[in-house]
Amino acid sequence: MLMGRSGEGFSVIDTLLEKSLPLPAVNISGHTRLPGVTNLVLDERLAAHLALEHLKALGHERIAFIKGQPFSSDSRVRWESIQAVARELRMQIRPELVVQLENDSFSPMVGYPPVRELLARTTDFTALYAYNDLSAIGAIRAIRETGLRVPEDISVVGFDDIHSAAFQNPSLTTIRQPLREMGMKAAHTLVERLKGKADPGQISVKPELIVRESTGAAAPRTGVAGKKTKRPVSPRK
Repeated sequence: MLMGRSGEGFSVIDTLLEKSLPLPAVNISGHTRLPGVTNLVLDERLAAHLALEHLKALGHERIAFIKGQPFSSDSRVRWESIQAVARELRMQIRPELVVQLENDSFSPMVGYPPVRELLARTTDFTALYAYNDLSAIGAIRAIRETGLRVPEDISVVGFDDIHSAAFQNPSLTTIRQPLREMGMKAAHTLVERLKGKADPGQISVKPELIVRESTGAAAPRTGVAGKKTKRPVSPRK
């Protein structure tokens, strides 16, 4: 349809391309190498370092994770980067503290159910690293409904730095994707390719850690004889 309207190139966002396109293309958050397609990606390894080093410096050892939906183009690379960096930093990822996003929703509701289910099993963690800001906001709601506090009991780190992240209560610590820079680079690269410039294959941009109020020092929660306790979660009314 776009070619029929005299389109000369494609700018594709968060799309799992399986084959090359008939015109020059730039795929923002694309991770599959395809002839004629320039992938513009965030440095996910650096992002994982920024987030995990921040939590480690605050004393967090038991960290829960929210993995992205399988259909999101960043999910696999982001999770692989987190695992690799955790090994480098000698931080253990406990399978029982990993939950998966399933809901295809562009609202904080996406993160609420999996974290609610996690908290029903255990509260034996002091920090949570979410796949994106929306799931982090939903997670904070679930955490508060159990009677726990953010960040005094559980610190939360998001990803993206959406416009509302700074205005949450508490304001959200997050990994900022430089979306404006990515958009400008994508447009410039596509124009240059239409002028005959070679396909660079992949362009990487750097993330930034934005520290706000949702993260703080890890505080041990102890029960009888200094043992951590599991807090049962009552069904939501």
